[in-house]
Amino acid sequence: MIHFEWQEILYLIPLPLLLRYLLPPVRRHQEAALKVPFYQDLLSFGGVSRRVGEQSWAMFLLLLLTWTLLVVAAARPQWLGEPVVLPASGRDLMLAVDTSGSMEMTDMSLNGRPVDRLTVVKSVAGDFIERRV
Repeated sequence: MIHFEWQEILYLIPLPLLLRYLLPPVRRHQEAALKVPFYQDLLSFGGVSRRVGEQSWAMFLLLLLTWTLLVVAAARPQWLGEPVVLPASGRDLMLAVDTSGSMEMTDMSLNGRPVDRLTVVKSVAGDFIERRV
């Protein structure tokens, strides 16, 4: 079951609609920034159609959807129900081992005989892994 922690915030969902219909419309000046005598030719050449009304409604619906999702997310939806117990069957472990050239130096001893460093690391890591299983 979904529960909203801050249910009062959901009252803000219709706010954009209220603002759009209650506030007076914005007066836009239809002055051209650049006056060119061949403006209509440019529009027809580029294949631009003037469907501003359809685009503004599509943009408004997209913004309304975005606003609704933002308000619903701000209301902190939470799933209430029986807790799901996850079985703890083990742990992941990552072991980083240096494999550079310095690990080939034979300056360590394992079982009384001299061996390189990487062999010692493999032996110790192998013993560690065997004890963990």
